[in-house]
Amino acid sequence: MIQRPGGPLEPAPEGTRALAGAVLGGAIVIDSSLPRLIVLSGAAAGERLVIRDGAVLGRGPAAELRLADPLASRRHARFHVGAGRTCVEDLESKNGLALNGRPIRRSRIALRGGDALTLGESVLVFEEGCATEAAGPPATAHEASPPGSGAQRAGPERAVAWVISGVLLSLAALLLLAAA
Repeated sequence: MIQRPGGPLEPAPEGTRALAGAVLGGAIVIDSSLPRLIVLSGAAAGERLVIRDGAVLGRGPAAELRLADPLASRRHARFHVGAGRTCVEDLESKNGLALNGRPIRRSRIALRGGDALTLGESVLVFEEGCATEAAGPPATAHEASPPGSGAQRAGPERAVAWVISGVLLSLAALLLLAAA
């Protein structure tokens, strides 16, 4: 259930409930070797999009990562994978791209597991792959976890925990957007 400030309790969006149920029920097996996006809300809710270096996200036929969202640009964002991190950049999309509720302007922004990307009517959660994590902490403004803190993810149990964390983070972002 979701409660908006000053409002009644509302059920979570159907796509979010379905995705969380599928992950917890084992219907979705997470390949932890590659970075990916999990679509939490929008027309493509529940889809997983594997990210490769140079992949373009958008609704157009030239986009490697296709998203059925009428408010997404044909070529909305590009991903850069390498040197132990995954970055995203907005390709001057008409409706923009937000990371954890903050607009991304034309610069490359490094991602970390659980980050929520919002474009059009869709919310996507970024999941790091083991290959990305093994190369070291991401070179971002995000603070790296101290060694031995348990923040390094390994195995499907941790991946599921991060998906659930991403779902909760995305729900919080949706609440903030709805309250605005």
